[in-house]
Amino acid sequence: GLVGFTFPLSQEGRKRNILVNCIAPIAGSRMTATVMPPDFIEKLKPEYVAPLVGYLCHESNETTGGLFELGAGWIGRLRWERTQGDIIPKMTPEAVRDAWDKINDFTGASHPASNQEATGAIFAAMNAAPTAAGSSFVSDQIFDAIKQSVSKDGARLVKEVGGVYRFEIKNGSDTKHWIVDLKNAAGVSLGDAKSKADCVIKMTDKNCMDIMSGKVNAQSAFMQGKLKISGNMALAMKLSKITAPKSKL
Repeated sequence: GLVGFTFPLSQEGRKRNILVNCIAPIAGSRMTATVMPPDFIEKLKPEYVAPLVGYLCHESNETTGGLFELGAGWIGRLRWERTQGDIIPKMTPEAVRDAWDKINDFTGASHPASNQEATGAIFAAMNAAPTAAGSSFVSDQIFDAIKQSVSKDGARLVKEVGGVYRFEIKNGSDTKHWIVDLKNAAGVSLGDAKSKADCVIKMTDKNCMDIMSGKVNAQSAFMQGKLKISGNMALAMKLSKITAPKSKL
C-alpha cells in the first residue's frame, strides 16, 4: 500500500517541489531476532537506515518516486518490470489460459516509470482491438477517456486552459468533429464543421489514436503533416493537460 501511494504522491508533489520516496529497510527487531543470528541483528541497526532518510530529505536530492531497499550498510533501488504481454481480441478465461506463457514471459521486459509508459500498452491494445458496436472510429475511446477526465477535473481545467478545441477526425469518407470545451462550460461533445473553437486540430482516426496514446510523438506528427493545427497555437500547447494518457504537444 505504501509503495502504491508513493508514486501518485511523487507526481502530485513534483510541481510543488515536494519529493516523495519509499524505503524498505531490513531491520533488526524482536520479530527478526527469532529467525536471525544475534550477529546479524547487530548489523541491522537504525544507524544504517537513517543516513538514507537524511539524504532523501536534503535539498540536494532530486530523486522522487523511488523505492529503496537497505540494511547492514547496503542500499539498492527497485523498479517495476513488466512483460511484453499479449493482446487477447476475445477475452475469455480460455483465451487467457492459452496466452498465459506469453503473459508471463519476461523476455524483452520493459520498465515503466510513469503513468504514460504504464498505460501506453493498454491504449495500444485499444487500437488493435475491435471497436465498439456501431462505431468505426477507434479514437472514440480516446475521447471517452478525455470526457471522463474533464468530468472529474473540469473546473481546474477551465482555469488552466481557458479555450475550446475542435478535433476534426477523418476515417475514410467519414468525419467526426469532437468539441472539447474548457472555456465556457467544461464538457466533451460531438459537433460539426461550423462549431466555433479557439483551436482546430485535424488528423486521421488512426493518427489520433497513435498520437493521443503516446505511441507517436505529437511534434514529429505535426512536422510530418499528420497533425494539422489552426487557430490559437498557444492553446494547442496546453492540450497535454487533457490527453489520455498525457502526450506533449
